Formats: sequence, structure tokens, C-alpha cells
Amino acid sequence: MRRVSSKDNLELDQSHRATKSVVLETFVEAIIKPQDLGNYDEDLCKKVVRFFMDHYDNIWTPPVTLRKEVEERVFFHKFILIC
Repeated sequence: MRRVSSKDNLELDQSHRATKSVVLETFVEAIIKPQDLGNYDEDLCKKVVRFFMDHYDNIWTPPVTLRKEVEERVFFHKFILIC
């Protein structure tokens, strides 16, 4: 979703809407859709998904220190299993 939305020159539909908007409309219901559709606020859901798209790296990329700590622990546990 992120990679496709960053391609400004793609023509995904006949109306030539911005690629990011097309991707947002396509995926918003797959990402956020309440079971009770009576409370479904499509505009709010679009804003949340757009925020996820705009701030992808800050939200979905773990800090380097955390990644290193996890890798060290995984390596340690693998080492213990081998011995």
C-alpha cells in the first residue's frame, strides 16, 4: 500500500485521481471497519489510515536499539539450543 501510494505517475482509474487517494479508498475498509456499521465514520477511518501512510516509518519501524536487543536475544537463545 505504501509503495503504490508513493507512485504519483500511476493511473489507477479513469478519473485520474491522486494515487494516494485511490489507495486510501481501496484499503480503508480492509484496515479499519467496525463490526457495527451504524457507528462507521468513513471520514475518520480515512484520516487514521492516511496518518498511518504519512507516518509509516515513525509508526511501523522499530527503534534500532530495540531491533538490536531482540536480535541479540534471538541469537543467544539459538546458541543455547545448539549447545
